[in-house]
This record gives sequence, C-alpha cells and structure tokens, in this order.
Amino acid sequence: QDIDPELSFDAEALLPDRYIHDVGVRLSLYKRLASARDADDVSELAAEMEDRFGPAPPAARRYVQLMTLKTDLRRLRVLACEANAKSVTLHLREDTPIDPTRLAALLAQSDGRLRLTPDMRLSRRASEGELFASGIEHCLRLTHEIASAISEPRSTAGGHTGDA
Repeated sequence: QDIDPELSFDAEALLPDRYIHDVGVRLSLYKRLASARDADDVSELAAEMEDRFGPAPPAARRYVQLMTLKTDLRRLRVLACEANAKSVTLHLREDTPIDPTRLAALLAQSDGRLRLTPDMRLSRRASEGELFASGIEHCLRLTHEIASAISEPRSTAGGHTGDA
C-alpha cells in the first residue's frame, strides 16, 4: 500500500490498556488494523478482538471505525484527512479515482457545502441542522456522498454502511 493517509480527528479512538492489557498484543493489533487492506479485513480483526477480549469499549469501536475509514481513504488516494463534527478536508493526490465530471456535478448540487480547491483539497462543512458526534461520522458521510463519483471498480462495495 503506497498510500498511508495522515489522520487528524476530534474523537478519542484507541485500544485502551484496560481493554487489551498486554502491550505487545495491543501494539500488534494496532499494526494489523492500520495495515488492513479493506473493510472486510478490519471487520475480521474487530471480531477477533471481541472473541479474545469481549465487547469493545467506545474508544476501541471508534478506532475500528477509523481504520475502516482509512481503507476507504487509501482507495481514494487521500494523503491526509482532517475532520471534526463541523468540517472535513481531504487532501487528494492527483491520481485520485474520483471522476472530475461527476465530482463537479456533486459540487454544483451541494449548495456550497462541498468545495474543491486548486490544490486538490476536498472539503465538506456541516449544513445547518446537521449534527455529527465526531469527525469520524462526518467523514463517513463525505465518503458516502462522493461514492457515486468514483470511477474505478470498487472491490468492497461501499466498504462500510456509514452507521456510527
């Protein structure tokens, strides 16, 4: 995987030591989750964690969501993602599979909520009345909204449901 997006979110997303006591096991899971190829790999690791350690606490569930999102961002060739409950910015590579014509149509229909700058920064701001618990949920919404503009075949039909 030649893309490893830099992620900056406003939510606590981690594998707490009170959930996975052994530091070596915890570090191994961080590495395996961060290098997952697709949403299915992340789901399998999450199921393995639940089998071994019981139901995940909220911070661990958010980390799993974040790693699922990371697989989508890799596919979109995103270099960095900055997200909070009010706004999301994706720093896209020039070779993103997002079709410019389809994206232009989405931008035109968004009433200014979506913007693309000349330096390939795609931003989404929450509209009035739109509430997100964190940047993770907001970024999931953005990736769902731009899914129709992706021009390459997707191996993980959506990758996630967007449920938070």
